[in-house]
Amino acid sequence: KLFYIHKNRSKLKLKNLNYIILVSINIFSFICAIFNISMYLILNIVGNLLIIKFTIIDDVKLKLSKLDYSIRKSKRLNENISKISNKIGKEQIRQSELEEDLINIQEQIKKAVNESEMPVMKIDESEKVIYCNKSSWIDINFNKANEIKFIEKRFTNGGECIKLIRNTKLDEYNSMNLYTKEDQVYRFICSCELSGNNIIKTLIFNDITQSTLIQNQLKESEEKYKKLMDLLIDGVIIHDLENIEYINDAALEILNIPKDINDIRFINIKEKLNDKYLKEFNDSLNLILKGKVNKIINKFKTINNKYIEIITTKMEYNNSFMILSIIVDINETEIALRKLDGSKKTYQALVQNLPDGIIVMDKFKKNIIYQNKSMIRILKSIKIESINKFIDDYISKEFYGQVKKYEIDKAENSSLALTIIDMKEENQFLVLIRLLDNEERVLEAIKELDLVNNQHHVKNEFLINTSKCLKDPIENISKINDKLEKNKQKYNSNHINNYTKLVKRNCYRIQRLINNMKEIADTENGVSSENFISYDIVKLTKNIVDIIEKNYSNKGINIKFKSNINSYNMIIDVDKMERAILNLISNSIKFSEMGSYIEVNITRENKEIKISVKDEGVGIPKDRMNFIFTKFGQIDRTLSRNTEGCGVGLALVKEIVNLHKGQIHVQSEEGVGSTFTIILQENIGFIDKKTFEREDYKSIEEKINVEFADIYF
Repeated sequence: KLFYIHKNRSKLKLKNLNYIILVSINIFSFICAIFNISMYLILNIVGNLLIIKFTIIDDVKLKLSKLDYSIRKSKRLNENISKISNKIGKEQIRQSELEEDLINIQEQIKKAVNESEMPVMKIDESEKVIYCNKSSWIDINFNKANEIKFIEKRFTNGGECIKLIRNTKLDEYNSMNLYTKEDQVYRFICSCELSGNNIIKTLIFNDITQSTLIQNQLKESEEKYKKLMDLLIDGVIIHDLENIEYINDAALEILNIPKDINDIRFINIKEKLNDKYLKEFNDSLNLILKGKVNKIINKFKTINNKYIEIITTKMEYNNSFMILSIIVDINETEIALRKLDGSKKTYQALVQNLPDGIIVMDKFKKNIIYQNKSMIRILKSIKIESINKFIDDYISKEFYGQVKKYEIDKAENSSLALTIIDMKEENQFLVLIRLLDNEERVLEAIKELDLVNNQHHVKNEFLINTSKCLKDPIENISKINDKLEKNKQKYNSNHINNYTKLVKRNCYRIQRLINNMKEIADTENGVSSENFISYDIVKLTKNIVDIIEKNYSNKGINIKFKSNINSYNMIIDVDKMERAILNLISNSIKFSEMGSYIEVNITRENKEIKISVKDEGVGIPKDRMNFIFTKFGQIDRTLSRNTEGCGVGLALVKEIVNLHKGQIHVQSEEGVGSTFTIILQENIGFIDKKTFEREDYKSIEEKINVEFADIYF
């Protein structure tokens, strides 16, 4: 017992209460034995039983529990092994499929490489060519019988290429540019890999001649552009809402940003603005990006209390849309303007909006203290070096206060006027620049335009005066003719009737000419009387056709009217529209044989009213089609049928149609006939649309007689 207790002494802890009780009983039993107490035997038996329980029975239970756990663990392990076996089987199938796909892909890659326009070849460790695609034979004249030393002959830097190939180790990748004597550029790539037990090197020659040329040109252009931007006194920033693609030195200087900072972000620009302007600036940027405005000009104050002007717009840069911000230092200007009295706003607006460029220069340092907006615009078209050259010449010759002309481009006949005022008290120069682009041409053009206008005015005056001079005699002749006609029985002459008709016809002809000439002249001079009302265009046209058919059908005129609408009210000048339609019908009768048909048609389609007059006449020669609507433009007399006229009728028709915001078209074929079409919009919105009926106008019969005066029946 003492041995058991000594062996398990480590269990004498409060959590092992059973073991502590066992030890206590044995100690008590030992004490009873010493003092010969009768309970010794009983305690000894109980102690032995407890030892048996703790040593044998508990140990058996523990082993049984472990055995049960091992059995359950073994079952779970078998289940997992079964699942893993299934997965391995599926993975093997998938691996087999992937291997087949890989083989197919490798075949496709091999085919693509072989058909590629890019020369590709493979060499072994002894530098023998074991493969080359088709392009290798064509592009670099490579032959399988050659060694790779051919590269040294083909390219000007081929020796370096040979070294690069030989220095490329396993699993390495090296590249360089190769140059031919024909100024071609190849991007050479060499890679080394293990194929089985052999080391294989792959050589690729990519022709980048064109792209290199473009890149060099772009780089050169970009360098020039950046140098130009750096010469500007205004700041230039190309950016988005986060990053800056380009910023010139002037912008860094204006915003007081050190030039040695490598990574400048747009947030650094915003940090230089006074907090109260940030929201306005952000709103402006968003408006530009969304395309709601093309350009925004804002005036801000920096954290250093400097006034600046930022002109913001959108531009394309490196195939993407960026924001262009031009920063103008207006601090000196703003301070000067704020020191002015009550007229400061007027002064500022005047200076900034003058068409002439204004510069204020320091007399000694020659740096620009101020420039207005016009000067900024001028600097965009003229190099700053040229302007500085003109200013230096002016100052050296001390032309102060005088206007001197300097030639910018002799070929384009462009020049500028330069005036410099020496402001001695301020030690500054005030420079005024005005562009004189094509000034002489403009003056000549103005003179020519004045001459044409004068000639046109004289011509119109002549037409007006001629019509006035003819009008009174014609009225007198007409009155006398009326008296003769009324008193023909009194004079008892068989020929009086014929004479009166002849006089009346000729009076009508002259009256028609005078009316047409006067109407054209008044229209061109803008003094034509207009009386637009709402009137039924169908009724107007049909009334004209009906009267002609009634009075002239017995004289061989066959005229018909057609319309796809019964009526349609529109805003027109009734008198003028009657004259236009009558003129077209009159022309159709003039140039048609007696008995042929004339058709007047009105159609409404696509919100348009079309009035067409179609005849079966001689037609219009193609070489005269462009002249028939000009004043005094006539069809060749030999094609007409005993007709007369001076060629102002169709010109008047065109003027009337233009007055109604309409169009007139003609289709014609010699020997077949012609069709004239007037096209009017359904709603004519250039006057108030008051609807009322026409009350009083001249007899339509009288107008027809005047219009038909040139026709001999």
